[in-house]
Amino acid sequence: LKRARRVTVVSNYMREFLREHVATNCDPDVQPMGVDLQARFKPNGDVVRNSNELVFVGRLVEKKGVTYLLKAFSKVCEIAPYVRLRIVGDGPLRPQLTQEAEMLGISDKVEFCGSVTQAQLPAIYGRASIALIPSVIAKSGDQEGLGLVTVEALGCNCVVIASDLPAIRDIITAEENGILVKPTSSTALADTIIRLLEDDASCEKFREVARASVVDKFDWPNVAERYRRLLHQATDPVHKPS
Repeated sequence: LKRARRVTVVSNYMREFLREHVATNCDPDVQPMGVDLQARFKPNGDVVRNSNELVFVGRLVEKKGVTYLLKAFSKVCEIAPYVRLRIVGDGPLRPQLTQEAEMLGISDKVEFCGSVTQAQLPAIYGRASIALIPSVIAKSGDQEGLGLVTVEALGCNCVVIASDLPAIRDIITAEENGILVKPTSSTALADTIIRLLEDDASCEKFREVARASVVDKFDWPNVAERYRRLLHQATDPVHKPS
């Protein structure tokens, strides 16, 4: 990093971390990875949205916070027993999470779908009423560096409820293109889910701005152009490190 003419990170959180802990030859540039928002993650008029379906997409590891999601969903089921939750993804915590769902008495309302292909995800986001991103800071300190699942869901005009973590704030602006809730708070997550399930107007408001809020920053052609300019600067002897 000290030898690099340019350094990139994928979120403002990671830039601040680097500034604090690592000496670099230049100030890091925030340049997130991209998402295919043109050909893949886009609204599909052939997919019917189910107002009673919630979805989580991600690896089943501690920092994804699925255990808090299951506790929140059990509270949701007390008010809205007709709602269903799809958990898409796999990982080492799947057996434990399956057992937790059984202990909470919600296993008949939770579907563990396992891993799916990228091509299958747009339809999953398109059917769901709300995408849930309950990420937390793991005991090891590991947390989201960015979280492109959030971008994928917004690209498909899915309503998003996410944990209020530094990296996620690069994607979600609270009450504008989604809702942020306190990490690890199953009660706050459950209350927010219930509120949105009963508020079609707010859901529609979020869907109207969801896709537009991420295209400029995360669509691959735009990301590629920013990297092209950065690489040009890094290889041009006229440009010195900032």
